[in-house]
Amino acid sequence: MEDAQHDTSVQKVQEIQEQFDRSITAINGKINAWYQRLADNNGISMQEAKKLLNAQELKEFQWNVDDYIKYGKENKINGAWEKELENASARVHIGRLEALKIEIQQEAEKLYGNCVDEIDQHIRNTYTSDFYHTAYEIQKGVGVGTTINRLDPRTVEMIVCKPWAVDGKNFSDRLWENKTKLINNLHNSLSRMCITGEAPDRAIAEISKQMKVSRAQAGRVVMTESAAVANKARQDCMKELDVEQFEVVETLDSHTCETCGGMDGKHFPMTEFQIGVTAPPFHPNCRGCTCPYFDDEFDSVGERAARGEDGKTYYVPGDMTYEEWKNSFVDDGVSDEKFTTKRKSTDGSVEIPDIKFATKKNSIITAKQKFEDTMTVSKAYDELPIRVKQTLSDITFEFGWDGSACDIVNRTIRVGIGTSKAEIFHEVGHLIENYMMDQNVVAKYKEYLVDGLSYSDIMIKTYYNSIGEPINIYILTGNRFESEYQARLYVNKMSDALNIDGTINTDLLGESISEAFRKYMNNESVSDEVRKIIEGVVL
Repeated sequence: MEDAQHDTSVQKVQEIQEQFDRSITAINGKINAWYQRLADNNGISMQEAKKLLNAQELKEFQWNVDDYIKYGKENKINGAWEKELENASARVHIGRLEALKIEIQQEAEKLYGNCVDEIDQHIRNTYTSDFYHTAYEIQKGVGVGTTINRLDPRTVEMIVCKPWAVDGKNFSDRLWENKTKLINNLHNSLSRMCITGEAPDRAIAEISKQMKVSRAQAGRVVMTESAAVANKARQDCMKELDVEQFEVVETLDSHTCETCGGMDGKHFPMTEFQIGVTAPPFHPNCRGCTCPYFDDEFDSVGERAARGEDGKTYYVPGDMTYEEWKNSFVDDGVSDEKFTTKRKSTDGSVEIPDIKFATKKNSIITAKQKFEDTMTVSKAYDELPIRVKQTLSDITFEFGWDGSACDIVNRTIRVGIGTSKAEIFHEVGHLIENYMMDQNVVAKYKEYLVDGLSYSDIMIKTYYNSIGEPINIYILTGNRFESEYQARLYVNKMSDALNIDGTINTDLLGESISEAFRKYMNNESVSDEVRKIIEGVVL
């Protein structure tokens, strides 16, 4: 990414330099034309024309010279008089020399005006491009992506126009400052040429040299400002995606200075991101850049996901390019139709449906927590058996809930804030029980769990919900249960747990399969009875 940004800036420098070269040619032509006009009007050589420039025999004109010329032409005064008046305009110091200075200054103003416009657009494009590319690279690296809102042009304008250096100047200030120095130097050269009567060749050479210095300065502004804006874009993008640390990446070769070489590989908290101090550019023409710094826990992320503007998050094919990503998640948003393509399993033999995410309306979940929960869900989803993902291809994981739960009817798993893989496995177990298993088989397993149990085997435990309210939970104490959680009976009072004949109402055992599946996915020990039931549908 940094290479692309650098190459684009180099290309812009070349374009600016070509404009300077064209201006040098134009200015040189104006100076020569000025001398040639004086020579032609007097039928003399260029060398003689420069001598004429020093004559002190001129009469003071009461009219403006241009008024005399205009009057002569309008009244058909002879050509000799016209030439005399033209001569006067070339020899009156405050007339023609100042006119030439104005012409030269106009050329410089036009040049710098064009440069400012082009560099301004280049820097805006650099910010926008690097912002989006940073988001793309982060999502590609960590495995999960979110929709990136299109950057507002006004916001970009405010960012790129804000000075970043300690002198308080932005790129426009630097260019106009260089322009003022250049114009002063050009005027000095022209005045010296007229006062000393020197041939234009020397003045032209001197002006060309000054223009080339300014050309190099403009190029330095392009490269340095582009680097600063690119790193500002990366900073803003990393902050939006809740990246906590950044790393300095320098180009290491024979041209690398000690400062940049010493900063390469260092990482800092995002709160310490300061261009010129902890982040490049550290000096003019600096080639350094920044990137996110993640702990090792993020290194092994496999599949990629991306959430669309509809609030859902989708897996992105591993070979999705930046342009494909941008068209889908920045330019046009995401539609379900765009993500009907299936992913391949690890061995490439089986197609896997895309994962879909959503967020609870009015949720208080933070962007950072949502990112972490998305990572957790993605890892859990990747570990699910392929057959489960194929059968439950239309399920949605909805973030932002106080606790995890399963909406069986709507095939949605409500993801509790700060969830774990175990919770996700448990909630998926509910969907497996209701959409993949034979209900007669499930009923028999529940009968197996409560065989021999009665009213006296039910105990009451008090739990507290997320807002601190006490809730009584009825739990069976049989030895066939995989855990206390699996033994829960969802009733409001003890009598509701029994059938008319006094046996346990197994319809109230809502965790029999989900809790067993959680243990199964965690590689914990489960009974042979439930293992056979689970593997019979998921493998």
